[in-house]
Amino acid sequence: MCGERPPAPLERIESWCEKLGISYAGQGLPAISFQALQHLMKELNVREQLTGPEKCAILERYDHRCAFCGSRARRLEYDHIVRHADSYGSAPECQVLCQPCHALKTSNE
Repeated sequence: MCGERPPAPLERIESWCEKLGISYAGQGLPAISFQALQHLMKELNVREQLTGPEKCAILERYDHRCAFCGSRARRLEYDHIVRHADSYGSAPECQVLCQPCHALKTSNE
């Protein structure tokens, strides 16, 4: 090691990305650092399923109605108010949505 030249910054970034399993397309250090952070947060973020009592509490909180349109749909879906990918490990806040409202909300995220 003595007398060896350290690798160029580009090579160090490429090596770092390879170890993390993310692709590097020449973006600057701030951008690739943010991409690496997001990758690690998603990798470490384990989804927990709602329990039966938690689901009942959410349904009762919304009076068995869609939180967006207020319909009493036969089938309501549980939705993270803050996108799961953006919650960074905090306890999820959920609501119930009918299928059309859930699809609309998801497509706008």
